Amino acid sequence: MNKIIWTCWFQGRQSAPDLVARCLASWEALNPGWEVRCLDATTVGRYVDLGEHIDLQTQTITAASLSDILRLLLLHEYGGVWADATLYCNRPLDEWLPLAAETGFFAFSRPGPDRPLASWFLAATPDNRLLAKWTARAIAYWRGRDKSEDYFWLHHLFGNLCSTDREARAAWEAGPKISADGPHAIQKVGMYQSADRTRRDIDWTTPVFKLTHRLNKAAYMPGCLADVLLHTRPLAMGAPDRVSADPPRDMARVAGLKVSTENLGDHIQILAAQRLLRRVGLVPECLIDRDDEIATAPGLAGDGQRLGILLNGWFKTNPKEWPPHPRLSPVYIGFHTRLFQAPTLVSPAALAHYTRYGPVGCRDRHTLSVLTSHGVDAFLSHCVSLTVPRRLDDPVHQTETFIVSRNQEILDYLPQPIRSSEFICHYSGTTDFATNLQRATDMLALYRSRARLIVTTLLHCALPAIAMGIPVVVFFPPNRGNPHRSDRERFSSLEEMIRVFHPSEASRVDWRGYTTDVSHIKLALTERTFELVGRWGRLPEVKLGPIAPAAALPVPSEEVVKRHIVDPIRIQEIASAGAPDRLRWGNPSSYKPERDDRAQVAARLMPEGAYLLEIGVGTGVLRELLRHRCTYVGADLEPLDAETRVLDLDSDPLPHDRYDSIIALGVFEYLHRLREAAEKLSAAAGQVVLSYCCARTGSPRGAGVWEQRGWVNHFTEAELVGLFSEVGLIVASRTPLNATDDFEQVVFEFRRAAEV
Repeated sequence: MNKIIWTCWFQGRQSAPDLVARCLASWEALNPGWEVRCLDATTVGRYVDLGEHIDLQTQTITAASLSDILRLLLLHEYGGVWADATLYCNRPLDEWLPLAAETGFFAFSRPGPDRPLASWFLAATPDNRLLAKWTARAIAYWRGRDKSEDYFWLHHLFGNLCSTDREARAAWEAGPKISADGPHAIQKVGMYQSADRTRRDIDWTTPVFKLTHRLNKAAYMPGCLADVLLHTRPLAMGAPDRVSADPPRDMARVAGLKVSTENLGDHIQILAAQRLLRRVGLVPECLIDRDDEIATAPGLAGDGQRLGILLNGWFKTNPKEWPPHPRLSPVYIGFHTRLFQAPTLVSPAALAHYTRYGPVGCRDRHTLSVLTSHGVDAFLSHCVSLTVPRRLDDPVHQTETFIVSRNQEILDYLPQPIRSSEFICHYSGTTDFATNLQRATDMLALYRSRARLIVTTLLHCALPAIAMGIPVVVFFPPNRGNPHRSDRERFSSLEEMIRVFHPSEASRVDWRGYTTDVSHIKLALTERTFELVGRWGRLPEVKLGPIAPAAALPVPSEEVVKRHIVDPIRIQEIASAGAPDRLRWGNPSSYKPERDDRAQVAARLMPEGAYLLEIGVGTGVLRELLRHRCTYVGADLEPLDAETRVLDLDSDPLPHDRYDSIIALGVFEYLHRLREAAEKLSAAAGQVVLSYCCARTGSPRGAGVWEQRGWVNHFTEAELVGLFSEVGLIVASRTPLNATDDFEQVVFEFRRAAEV
């Protein structure tokens, strides 16, 4: 996991109230090996492009909802930890997080009956599958939506994800669980309560404490819980923002590159640079041809002011056009050189130029070696195309394989059916810059939205694909001799990220593709670029907004929160997906007193000393009735206690092979695969006791009470009994419990036919 702690105070850290300032300082004090990045409204856009996903001009999004979106995008792109600005660090992350986040994702669990996790602390590796799925749902939620009516929309999306996506559910269940109760303890006991009187009510070993910046100053007294927490540990307060001692007065102005080539890889590099600079509000006021105008610069305005320019790419032709024009103030990022084509790149004039405008960020190890051998201050920056944002998860549409190269020669080396995939040529057949820039834009969008796998011989197909998180298979072009040596020089840094195959090695390839984590490179490249472009002058203030006031989406009452659990729209969505309603059965209030009557009947049917399994333990009524006279094993979809095992009867095997008896009360109405469930029970026990609300013959099934309760099947008694008869179980006894015009609830005892 990347050791980055992300947090945000939109108004700026210097404007944060004392409680927030002390919370931020607690993360710095206890985690010296971690980087703490406190973003604000002017800096969030440097790391993620929120405008690609939301429109604050037309959508009503509060600061809370905006930070919800921000935290997912940041962790999806770079990984690390998200901590709310009102979250106090009580223990160093390195003491507890490695074990807690061993699966690559961690959040504190069960902050409320309607929420499986808390979002005020999240930890994830970049592109963690569970986080990726959650992020995609969060972005889709706001697509075409003017506003939300649900304060906990992010948490509810996660709950629905885990209910309808088995991979997501398995990932969430696989990780260790730490309750959100400990972090919430100070707020629950009361932030203004006397610490002396309430200290024993707090678990002071909890890793974090969740507070609120809305302090009641009249109630806040020395010695209260909040005061003791915030002021007993010495903290370095008020870390100032890093600003230049003599900030530039003039606004930065920039020029951009253009090219007259057919190679769309050149345009992808230019496009990546334009998008990166746009994050800090810099848009080129003129374009200068990389190969034919960089020294003469005929397009410069006549006002004499210097223009910044980001020089990235391969400066390989027209040696007369080097070094750049004296009115250009270059920043070198992703610079590449091949001296046999452009020896003037290390001429005395060029070396003096690099000394003046260095350090030079090199695209690859080869260029770094060439420049440093001539005494140039240089570093490995990698290519700007690695700053292309990671894509969102969309398995429905990201299904295609693309083969991308200069020509179709690579197809001769590929196996079927790979070679029959769609071929894309990166050479457009035109030198028109505007046309090719649009083609490059469309090509990246195609890869982002549809690619399952990309097979390529091209550096500037492989690098943005890797940055987007697309599985790739990369081959060297099928060259030999000096051309292959040149390819090795160009690919020298790519080979450090991912294996590059020679075409003759196609039989060794894993055709599922290869991915690699470049989040640390992407972050370092982004920050170094913005650090260097600051030399051009005062950067425009790119500020988010407008942000809707908190009143636009207030924190709901407890009654509203509980209403989400029984929301018929939510229940119908879960049922339509063929998924169990985990949220309902993880909430004790969902269990009705009528279960006591069913339990009494079932308990009377259990023989003394039986080894039994109860499926659907709920609040444990039957367990208490039987624990002293039977060997009891309990399982539930969403257990309410630690001794109950997790079991989805629709899809999971039973905990053991054989039992004397199996009991399932109030379970079968919610199953989607009744036949498979009945087969499991028949194979595992000679006695099966279950309750079922049998539809009355002629009643409208699926209407009224069925929909309200979330029942997903509606068998008559004859149909249910017939189903169990097919798997070898017949009715030994039936006990009616209650009835309506639509159904009759019965407790059935089934036994094997030979035993009745």
